[in-house]
Amino acid sequence: MNSKFHVKQDNDEMDIEKVKELLAQTYWANKRDEEKVIKSMENSLCYGAFTNEENRQIGFARVITDFATN
Repeated sequence: MNSKFHVKQDNDEMDIEKVKELLAQTYWANKRDEEKVIKSMENSLCYGAFTNEENRQIGFARVITDFATN
C-alpha cells in the first residue's frame, strides 16, 4: 500500500497554527486561544497527520489520558 500521509506523535513537530485552524472548524473547540491549545496538547497524547511529499500537517487528534491505566 502506498500511503500519501504519515502520522507523528511528537508535539514539537505539530504546526500550532494548523492545529488552531483545524480546531476552529469544530463546534467544541472553535473559541480556544493558543495558550489553551498548547496546554491541552502538553497534557495529552497528540497525533498529527502529515503529507509525505511536503510534510504539511493535514490532521490532528488528541487522546486524553491519565498515563496510568489502559
